[in-house]
Amino acid sequence: MTGSSKKIFWLALAVLAALAVLAGGKFLYLLFYLALFLFIIPYTWLRISLNRLHGRVELTEAYAEVGQSINVQFIINNHPTGWFPYLELTSLLDLSLNASSQSRIICLDPGEETSFNFNLYCRRRGKYDLQAFSIKTGDPFGIFKLSKPLFADREITVYPRLKPLPLSSPQASQNFGNLAVGNRQFENYSQVSDLRSWRAGDNMKKIHWKQSARHERLLVKNYDQKGDTTLNLLIDMAASAYRGDWQHLLEDLAVEVATSLIYQNLKHNLAVKIFSQPFHRYNLVGSQPRDFWGIIDQVVTLAATASGSFCQYVNTTSYYLTPNSTLYLISPCLEPEAVISYLALRLKGFNLILFYLRGGETTPNTLKLLTTLREAGIRVLPVTFDPEENDERAAL
Repeated sequence: MTGSSKKIFWLALAVLAALAVLAGGKFLYLLFYLALFLFIIPYTWLRISLNRLHGRVELTEAYAEVGQSINVQFIINNHPTGWFPYLELTSLLDLSLNASSQSRIICLDPGEETSFNFNLYCRRRGKYDLQAFSIKTGDPFGIFKLSKPLFADREITVYPRLKPLPLSSPQASQNFGNLAVGNRQFENYSQVSDLRSWRAGDNMKKIHWKQSARHERLLVKNYDQKGDTTLNLLIDMAASAYRGDWQHLLEDLAVEVATSLIYQNLKHNLAVKIFSQPFHRYNLVGSQPRDFWGIIDQVVTLAATASGSFCQYVNTTSYYLTPNSTLYLISPCLEPEAVISYLALRLKGFNLILFYLRGGETTPNTLKLLTTLREAGIRVLPVTFDPEENDERAAL
């Protein structure tokens, strides 16, 4: 029974019962019993039948990538004593927060089993609980309606597509690691990369005497120059930064860029720490390729619902980070306050790389702010929508 009709029905039944008891008379008692048998008994019977109705779901895959489809089969079993005037099936036929649900009216005999196949198109990244698939029934007069979710224990995870990004190597902050650097300060004297001819000014300790004697000329050892660092990835999920992003294009682009950066770095065994306002006081950490899926399962659920500004969040988070480390910032917002904050972090020694998300043309004021950041040694990488992907999504 739903909303106002439920309240009106119970109020009318209570008034009718009171009149029948107080005023008496066959007519009032007749109306009371008619209401009782026409509504109370069907309501109780439908509730029992609906509780006995069971279903299961079979998926081709429990996960997919944006742009792919998943075939889902819903199987519904009616109890031998179950009886319904009608059954209305509601389902999520599109994995998108903006997709409108569709319904289907079916008739199901006692003890009957039926199945339905749906091809779910994955428009947006995220986790989708199959609780959205529910079954409804009610009395023929429309006085009350009952509903029941059938598959609340299953969900589908949709991952963002990996996006090719410009090379943006983080800056090494300590010796010994997997990050190739051009600074001799990070030479690993236990790992010889190659040999070269001696040149004036070379340190005598680097001469390889055995190979020099064999080749009858002085040969000098070149050592591997590798360091280590932790990529600190900060994702802007402030609600104020995504005003007007009603299709969630910028929000999804931020998650897509973050996913691509996490994948690129973990693939090379570079440690990453992921920060975002919805994570509150904890962050995600990974250092090997096997950590990727555990991290992304949480990143795909990010939503732009945080209060406060991103630059304030970055400034607060920086107090807990190692000086001279690399900060990857992903944000669609570039205001004077943010530029001042980023410049202050640069002066503290942080290596900043800003992935600036763009949804349209860049204004002259924004161009000036971008120039200021670049002149201060902050690398700015504008990231825009894929036109084909944007057109496809807008058409849907």
